Amino acid sequence: MKQYRELTIQNNFMFTKVMSNERLMKKLLERIFPSLNIKDLKVVIKEKTLDEFASAHGVRIDVYSENDEAVYAIEMQVLNRGISPKRGRYYQSVIDTSLLNRNEDYEELKPQYIVFICPFDPFGDNMMMYTFRNLCIENGRELQDGTAKIYINCACSQKDDYPELKPFAEYVMGHISEDAFVREIDASVELARLDPIGRSEYMHWQEELREREKIGLEKGEENERVRVIYLLMKDGKSFEEACAFLQLSIEETEKIRRLLNEQPVSEF
Repeated sequence: MKQYRELTIQNNFMFTKVMSNERLMKKLLERIFPSLNIKDLKVVIKEKTLDEFASAHGVRIDVYSENDEAVYAIEMQVLNRGISPKRGRYYQSVIDTSLLNRNEDYEELKPQYIVFICPFDPFGDNMMMYTFRNLCIENGRELQDGTAKIYINCACSQKDDYPELKPFAEYVMGHISEDAFVREIDASVELARLDPIGRSEYMHWQEELREREKIGLEKGEENERVRVIYLLMKDGKSFEEACAFLQLSIEETEKIRRLLNEQPVSEF
């Protein structure tokens, strides 16, 4: 990982630290959605964690914000391999679940915008912005369920159709222009680099990432055991015989039994 003094806006930690500023976040949203009249944000949370159910796959959003009109979730997506469209689908469902209280009507759900900022072209069509909504295949009619997933391709070679967003996209790619908003963000990045508390937070963030990676590797091994046991059971072995075949301990056997009871194998 980079040293703290070398971090740019592309780094998730720096992006969340700078864009958790309500004023900067609002300005960014106004540039992404120039046609929307974005009201003052009432909630801005960096690295918001959503995990409505203990057995659910948790979601951690770089910057989450909302006002009376809508919800906005923004991710700085540096790695191309993590851009699966199903990730956006899952984000949408978890956010909706967290927003709708019991006994509330579905119509209470606010419009929701999930934005992925990418320093690469996620779909290969050299478009600056990809906006996805639910449409009727037969006639192109929009479902109007209030959701949209937006992918911003900062590496696009044709940014002139988005004059407001263009300076920010170029800044993500390392070019600092005279644009006032870009200058303000860059000053915030530089100020954050000089902050000793920020440096300490970054070290803690790195440790947390390493721990999450370790847990992920362990979880992957565990999930693979579940899949193998499932296949052995489909082949006629009992659960106990399958576990014995893998030479699992009593503790490991009981843990996998619980996992199989909690969720289907397709979820692993």
